[in-house]
Order: sequence, then C-alpha cells, then structure tokens
Amino acid sequence: ASEKLRTAGSAATSIGKTMSLGITTPLVGAAAAAVKIGNDFETSMSQAAGALNKPMAQMGSLRDLALKTGQDTQFSATEAGNAITELAKGGLTEAQIKGGSLKATMDLAASSSMDLGTAANTVVQAMGAFGLSATQSSQAVNALAGAAAASSTDVQPLSEGLAQCAAQAHLVGWSIQDTTAVLGEFADAGVVGSDAGTSLKTMLQRLGAPTAAASKTMESLGINVWDSQGHMKDAAGIAQELKTHMGGLSDAQKQAAMSTIFGSDATRAASILMNNGASGLQKYTKATNDQSSASRLAASQMGET
Repeated sequence: ASEKLRTAGSAATSIGKTMSLGITTPLVGAAAAAVKIGNDFETSMSQAAGALNKPMAQMGSLRDLALKTGQDTQFSATEAGNAITELAKGGLTEAQIKGGSLKATMDLAASSSMDLGTAANTVVQAMGAFGLSATQSSQAVNALAGAAAASSTDVQPLSEGLAQCAAQAHLVGWSIQDTTAVLGEFADAGVVGSDAGTSLKTMLQRLGAPTAAASKTMESLGINVWDSQGHMKDAAGIAQELKTHMGGLSDAQKQAAMSTIFGSDATRAASILMNNGASGLQKYTKATNDQSSASRLAASQMGET
C-alpha cells in the first residue's frame, strides 16, 4: 500500500511540474513581449523629444496623444511616436503635430497601406521639396492621396517620382497638386515611379532652357510655354500648348519635333501631355486639389462610413 501511494505521489508531482511549466512559459514570454513594446515606445518618445529639443518631462501631452492613437486607431503607440519624430525632424512644432499634422499623416498611411513612420517621412519630404509650411501639410497629404486615388499607381511610386522631379517642378513654379496630377496621368499611360519623375524633370529642363535647335523648332511651331509675367505655364497650360501646336502634325513631323525639343528621355513625358491636352489632366488635378481625399480614403480603407 505504501509503495502504491509513493508511486501515485510521484506521478502527481510530475504532473504538477509539467502543468506549472506549461502555464508559466507563455506567461513569461508575454511579459517579455510587453516589456519590449514598452521599451520601444519609450525609445520612440525619447527620439521625438530630441527632435523637438524638449526634455522628456515636457512630453506629456504628446505622449498621451501617441497612447491614444494606439488605443483608438489601427496604429500602435510606438508607430505614432515614430511618426511624431519624423514630423518634428521636418520642422513641425508640437502644436502643429497635435493640431492636425499627425492626423493627416495617419490618413495618408491608412489610405495607402503605408506604415506610419514612412508616411510621415514622405509628407515631410514633399513639404520640403515644394516649400510648404507646417500649416500646409494637409496639401501634401491630399495631393499624394488624390493622385493615387485617381490613377493606377499608389503613394509609394508617386513619392519615388517626386524625389526625382519635385525640385525642378518647384523651380518652374508648379505646385505639388500640379506635379502629382501629372505623375498620376503618367502612371495611367504606363510610366511610373522614378522613371516618371526623371522624364518629367528632363522635360521641364528642356522647356526652361531649350537648345538653339529646340528653340528654333518651338518658335516655328508657335509653342510658347511662358505666361505674360514671364513664368512657366502650369501643367495644363503646357499640355495644351503641346496639343494645340503639335497634335496636328504628321507622325514623322511629331517624332522629329519631339526629338529636337525634348531628346529621347523626355519625349515620352511630353507625348503623354500632348496626346491628352489640358482636358486630360482635369480629373487628376481635381483629385489632387480635393482637401478631403486622404481622410475619405482612409475611412473607406478602415471600413468606416
């Protein structure tokens, strides 16, 4: 009887150890994961404080905003902290981040399936390229979201295109709305991403400072890309000039004129604008100037009505 009880006791002890191990291991893992998440969040807020040049003791309201973002949206508090850092590095103040810039960035990320930190970086770069102030961050967001919604491309390829052409576009006075509209139109014609941006940049360079042969050809065709104040015409104006003065040429004449004026790389960009004219750009410019496009797209992506 003693031997049987001893055997039963050993078995029970073994089962208890096994159960304890089985229950404790996941709990330890969950605790470790929670600690890491907490550390990641603290790191993101510390980086945000550094970007804003503020002590951590003064980061209470932004910390609360990041935590609330993690509770109320699809993004985590750490992602919100990273986005705050990127916006602050781009020159936005705490008030501007809280006043709408973080919300606009979340709309862009949600509407385009980007992570929040990348979306913030994209917004900051676009603002910098076109000289937009912090209060104009929504213009950059809605231009990108609108162009993506109106075309077959997405925000990431559009941002790649802007990286190539934004400086030149801004130099000739084009707005971010005009530029993203053209990139959207290019995408629907099969020219996407950095290729689209490079072609547009070269086209604008060739129009702004034409070679002697190009200048002679443009004059003979009656192409004038400058307005009465001496500024380059906007995207619709350029598109209509090309369509009006080149659209009726024979294929051979078009090819010769395009080659002389634009060279090989920019011919594809100029050809798309020439073929569609100002009317072809309308749906894209309407979309990029829609100041509710990003929030509306974000709501639809998240299933909100």
